[in-house]
Amino acid sequence: MSMQLPELHNRFADALIEDVRFGPRRECTLILCPLVWHGQQGRAAERCVAVRFGGVNNLDAVIAFFASEPWQQSELRSLEYAPTPLSKIGRVYVHVAFERMDGQIVIECTTISITDEDPG
Repeated sequence: MSMQLPELHNRFADALIEDVRFGPRRECTLILCPLVWHGQQGRAAERCVAVRFGGVNNLDAVIAFFASEPWQQSELRSLEYAPTPLSKIGRVYVHVAFERMDGQIVIECTTISITDEDPG
């Protein structure tokens, strides 16, 4: 059985970050709730997902970035694999960017996983 990276293409555009968690080791978990649009009005979906980055190599930069709470100001523009360097199993580079602001970072990690999260 071959291992593959999870699909990220356009999956989290316009999602809201409900929470950012660090630990217990070099992990960062983003709790994302996609926006459901009704005309011009968007609201958070009832089911959220947890995107967990394991073995984060640039953890200090990631902690500093999220300490400024960019998700309090805007929804995600994108959460996708960075174009360079190319991600592969064990070396993952994920670009996170926000709408209406310059907030963006590349999270360098060894693993990424996506699971359902109960927002309650």
